[in-house]
Amino acid sequence: MQLIARDITERKQLEVHFRQAQKMEALGRFSGGIAHDFNNIIMAISGYAELTKIALEGNATVQTYIGAILQASHRAADLVRQILTFSRQQPQERLLIQLQPILRECVKLLQGIVPSPVTLEVSVGVDAPAVLADASQVHRVLITSPRTPFRQ
Repeated sequence: MQLIARDITERKQLEVHFRQAQKMEALGRFSGGIAHDFNNIIMAISGYAELTKIALEGNATVQTYIGAILQASHRAADLVRQILTFSRQQPQERLLIQLQPILRECVKLLQGIVPSPVTLEVSVGVDAPAVLADASQVHRVLITSPRTPFRQ
């Protein structure tokens, strides 16, 4: 009687790793496709918002609302860029940015979800240096941080 044994543990681990890599590649392609479709929708919203802004130039209230729509569509476009970066269809874009405008926007968004007696105040020095970062990622970290109070 002759017995031959072979340890295939490493081969099985490689197969599992390969399948996981294939899943990640498929997820990247899928998310990239969704991001492109979503970007087309965002561009339509932005375009119509810009046209409405021009058409209703004299109405200050509507201008404020349109400004909020445009700001939200820009933020959505930034998220699409993050999805494309994740799917490796677009490089990450880091620029020198000032943190004050991003912080102000985050406070405005968070103020809408905190209880009414609570007010948020953020103080950033006027002489604070610019940072090399992706603005949408900074925004996402500030808004979705587990330490952000009152996060829903």
